[in-house]
Order: sequence, then C-alpha cells, then structure tokens
Amino acid sequence: MKKSNNKLKLSAFTIVELLTVMMISILVISAMYSVWRIIDRTVFKFNETSEIVSEQTDCLAWLKQDFQNARNIEREGDNIVFHFNDYQIVYDFNINKNNIDVNSNALSKKQVKIKRILYKNEEIQDSNFNIFILKMNTFYRNKLVNQGKIDYLELTFLGENKALNQIVLTKEYASADLIKIE
Repeated sequence: MKKSNNKLKLSAFTIVELLTVMMISILVISAMYSVWRIIDRTVFKFNETSEIVSEQTDCLAWLKQDFQNARNIEREGDNIVFHFNDYQIVYDFNINKNNIDVNSNALSKKQVKIKRILYKNEEIQDSNFNIFILKMNTFYRNKLVNQGKIDYLELTFLGENKALNQIVLTKEYASADLIKIE
C-alpha cells in the first residue's frame, strides 16, 4: 500500500508579515494625520490673520476718506465726529474700555474696537471694525486736544503679529469752513 503525500500547499502570508504591514500602515496614517493637522492649523491662522488685516485696511481706508472729505472734524471723548454738508459720521474708538495687554494672547475677535456710525436723514448705518487701538492723540493747530475741533489725528494700533502700527492723518480746512466755524 502506498501512502499518498498529497498535501495541498496554499500560499498565504504569515502572521509576522501581516503584523509588519499593519505597523507600517499605522505609521503612515499617523504621519498623514500629523501633516494634515499642521496644514489645518496653518490655514486657520492665515485666514484669521487675513481677516484682521482686511478689517484694518477697510477701516483705515474709510477713516482716511472721511478725514479728507469732512467739512469739520471734532473730538468728543473717545469719539471722532466728521461733519459733512448733509450728514455726519461718528467713529467710536472705545479707547478707555479696551484695557488690552499687548503681550496677552487673549485678543478676542469678538471685541469691537471701532464703530463707524453714519447719520443721514434720520437713517443710521453702522459698521464695526476689529482694530485694537492702543493710543489716540488729536491736535488742533499743534495743540493737543481731547475735546473740540481737530486737524491732526495720530492712532497707534495693534497690527498683524502684535506689531505696533501708527497712522497719522492731517486735515487742511477750507478757508470758508474755518470762517463759518470760528
């Protein structure tokens, strides 16, 4: 009698090979997740920074335009009032209400630092800007004023990456407006 040695040989992976592939897969997935998190944080920070810069640019553009086109400009506490022929615009700077620590990371995007309000024909339109004003100096004829007519505005604000930025605006009044006012 002959014994048959017909053992069927199946080709398959060993358990060690399967475990090795699983470990390599885990390492690749972990690396991909880490890269994704870094990219996500970078994009979020970029979007946040670009939003702040955009708001600052918009607000400063409005402020420059209003400063040059106004017939008369006055400071009333933390407000700058721009008088035009048939309307007025008020910028509420909230300087004393900010209490900002420049070194703090707690600069909230929800805190409104400048409010621009347009009063025209009993209609009110307002815009809020997220600029962190640290200091505001106003002058009239080279004298520091905290109340009344101004022709020079100096703002120090917190810009991108907590850098201190400064803007200076000057107003040259028309002689007709100066005679009417004074």
